[in-house]
Amino acid sequence: MNKADILTAYDLEQFLQKKLTHYKTTNDFANLVGGIIGKYKGFEIKINFNKNDYLIISTNQKSKTILDELVPVLSNAIGNYYPICKYDYIMGDRESMPTIEWDINDPEGRIREIVNGRAFTNGKCLNLSLYGNRNIESYIEDEITKQRKNRIFGIDPGFLKNKDGIDQLSEVDLYFAINNISRMINSTINSAYGNKIDLTEEQYAIEYCAYQTTKFGVEFDKPEPGKHILSTPSYEAWYRFYDNHFNNKLTDAELSEYQINKKQGNDVSNYMPKGNWKDNLPKVKIR
Repeated sequence: MNKADILTAYDLEQFLQKKLTHYKTTNDFANLVGGIIGKYKGFEIKINFNKNDYLIISTNQKSKTILDELVPVLSNAIGNYYPICKYDYIMGDRESMPTIEWDINDPEGRIREIVNGRAFTNGKCLNLSLYGNRNIESYIEDEITKQRKNRIFGIDPGFLKNKDGIDQLSEVDLYFAINNISRMINSTINSAYGNKIDLTEEQYAIEYCAYQTTKFGVEFDKPEPGKHILSTPSYEAWYRFYDNHFNNKLTDAELSEYQINKKQGNDVSNYMPKGNWKDNLPKVKIR
């Protein structure tokens, strides 16, 4: 097998077995999730591989010197790309793991993430050094850039100044907040200057409000840097429940009455939807 044939972790594992006399696979199932777990010269190594994207190899502190031995063969395996950095990865109170990374898709961007602390959600790296005559100082971002790139959808409230007020909204009030921001965004997009207006702050705001629904049982993936909050079946069920009631079941007059009574602090229970939004969740078939 040559490097052009290496498409998966399984292919890479077969390549290593042929190229390295002292390599032995110890976990045949790791391939199923893009990984390789084996031993080289008796020391455990772990590899994560995604073709045309990245390769990461780690070991323990006692065997860190073997990583450098493996760099040439691994670089050859993925098309003669060379590693971008090495570091000790640590998570919690576990022993740090010497690690070497290759990034094929965006090496400069990956280095900036690592240098500026955005690369790892649950751990951190120590003793970072860069390959290719790169200088760590040249990748350090100023504080304004760091703050912008460290913003997380679902956590950052965007243009919403009264974050504590949003956090204390009732379930129904949160629905109206989301609906109002959504209308604002759509109105701007559909305006004559929609394609020239930056709606970044509004997008942060609506995704922040949407993630607040987790307090009421809605399920979302955990927010991560650089990723939007994506809609889920439970959020769709939650939103449809309130949207259908206030936009379809209540008449315009009833909706107006609700808003007036709500503003005046009067009892509005007669205007509330009956039932539970979870009744709208997709039914799971039992086979």
